[in-house]
Amino acid sequence: MTAGLATDDAQANVVQDLRYVVITRDSARWFGIILDGYEALGIRPFVLLDHASSDGTEYLLRARNVDFATVRADAPRVEAMVRLIPEHVRSRWVVRLDDDELPSRGMRDFITTRLDGLGRDVVGFQRRWIRRLPDGSCDYSRHPLILSSFGALDAQWRAFRPDVVQYRSDIHTPGFDVPAGCPIAPASAYIAHFNWLVRSADERRLQVANYDRQLPGAGSRFRNIYAWEDGDTAAHCFRPMEGGEFDVIAAALSATVALKR
Repeated sequence: MTAGLATDDAQANVVQDLRYVVITRDSARWFGIILDGYEALGIRPFVLLDHASSDGTEYLLRARNVDFATVRADAPRVEAMVRLIPEHVRSRWVVRLDDDELPSRGMRDFITTRLDGLGRDVVGFQRRWIRRLPDGSCDYSRHPLILSSFGALDAQWRAFRPDVVQYRSDIHTPGFDVPAGCPIAPASAYIAHFNWLVRSADERRLQVANYDRQLPGAGSRFRNIYAWEDGDTAAHCFRPMEGGEFDVIAAALSATVALKR
């Protein structure tokens, strides 16, 4: 698979038929804050709730009047749920995010004005694994494990035409095949990833173990990313976040770890 970075001069063509979709399970502890982030961006996402969720997430979604559907996939992972999106969402484009992620303002604006002009059925976005520092500011990792050969940071194929892609459920895939030559949005159009903030180090170590149970090595390969505290911190080459866009949300999300059951 080849890919390249899309340029900021891609043809402008405002997308009219698009839906953000979030897949979640057992996220009641923090997902209200994520919903606040979407509201601030002027986005009303559709949520696919895993039927196995048991922590009050459904109550939260109902209380917040969120559009959602409860679904059952053929495997216990997000990748297997992506193929279920067309059963519940009717839109030309879908932008799929995890329950511990938010689009940056740059990503929202790129999607709104540039997505259709790229002439592709799948578009990727760079993702930043965000850490909150003691002074309240944030930085993000540039670990070699998540840097691609063409310079993209943790490329995630998240915008797609649901009626066109070929679905798959393999672990560590976007949930569909990515055709060769699909572009990746500019660095300013990134996904903010808050896994390190909403889950304790022990919870993230369990994530690694869960991946390994599903496919040997699928978690261990990225142990130094998920459990960043356990490895060589210097290898992350942490870089400061610009402009404080996520400082307030990061503070709120970090506080939710103390609410762990």
